[in-house]
Amino acid sequence: MPGYTKTILCLANSYKTSGRCLAGVEICPDGTLQWIRPVSAREHGEISEQERMYADGTDPRVGDILEVPLLRPSRHPFQSENHLIDPHRHWVFSRRAVERDIQRCQDHSGRPLWRNGSSSTYGKNDRVRENIATPNEGSLRLIKVDQLEVRLEVETTRHGSKRKLRGAFVHAGVQYILGITDPPFRKRYFIGPDGRYQIGPAYLCISLGDPLGGFAYKLIATVILPQN
Repeated sequence: MPGYTKTILCLANSYKTSGRCLAGVEICPDGTLQWIRPVSAREHGEISEQERMYADGTDPRVGDILEVPLLRPSRHPFQSENHLIDPHRHWVFSRRAVERDIQRCQDHSGRPLWRNGSSSTYGKNDRVRENIATPNEGSLRLIKVDQLEVRLEVETTRHGSKRKLRGAFVHAGVQYILGITDPPFRKRYFIGPDGRYQIGPAYLCISLGDPLGGFAYKLIATVILPQN
């Protein structure tokens, strides 16, 4: 089957099911930008370590500009950015991005993060009903917030109690408290004590995840701290 290659700036390599969810912005030949989410043929589209690695065995990092071999667009109810990967070809590293590359991808529209008004027990405006999520709005955003608060707390549900990492911030005049799925960022906080931590300004890659229990949850897939 003929395929194609997309050059993308990786803005997410986050936890998803038994693998990872990767996403980034395609750097088009004419200079325009377009979100891309490479996915596998598995039920939830997660990408295994072997499928996403470079030829030298290393894992793509947020901030890498890389070439991803793809087969075709992948249909999804609202994730319009999905493309099916070619699992038999290695991804190719090009270069590391600098902050101005990331700034180019920032959403300056001032739009809210999809529909607001629905919240989980411990979140705030952190989900959208599955039946109103549409592909017209896409499912990926990169925003910059003035103040990010990280909360590591024990949450109790009918399934039991566990530590959960969330990020609280204000965007477009609306408060959000969203789960964080960024692996390095999670590791940094889970080795420490529970608490609330003031981070300051941050770039956040926000993803609208697969439906779960009738809702699509808004997730902080990546936290990028400004260099200055």
